[in-house]
Amino acid sequence: MLKLRNIIPFRRKAGPFPEVFYGFVPGGFLLQQFFSILVEPPYILEYIYVMKRTIVKINEARCIACGECVPACPEGALQMHDGTSQLASDQFCDGRGACIRSCPRGAISIEEREAAAYSEHLVMEERVVPGGRSRIALHLEHLRLHGETGRLEEATAFLEKRGFDV
Repeated sequence: MLKLRNIIPFRRKAGPFPEVFYGFVPGGFLLQQFFSILVEPPYILEYIYVMKRTIVKINEARCIACGECVPACPEGALQMHDGTSQLASDQFCDGRGACIRSCPRGAISIEEREAAAYSEHLVMEERVVPGGRSRIALHLEHLRLHGETGRLEEATAFLEKRGFDV
């Protein structure tokens, strides 16, 4: 049974819907990575599950903004912003740290903390596919190397549904 307590709501503009309502569930468990419920057109209520997991941490004081980590991340979870590398979203980081070795200053590490659950669907939709065929190939190879068969199947199904040859 799914119990949702301590929901922290917020809003943001998104896609074809004028308003999308989101809620964080602190300390939630991962039943499903995310889901949406149509509340009243054009409103969507979305819960993002937060759980304790490993995730990338960037020491901004050590970061020299070289940008080497950005293309090294197979999920596209890192971006440059305000002169430093930053995690674009908790949901994009798988917590494996493929980016760590790319940093010449050792500014990237792995930590365990409360973070939004990783979402393969969201990574594919917002980061991997827009990055083109080379990003897709890098991401699929990353999943294969780490034995992530469930995520690999999800990514492959995502691509096939959109007409990509896999």
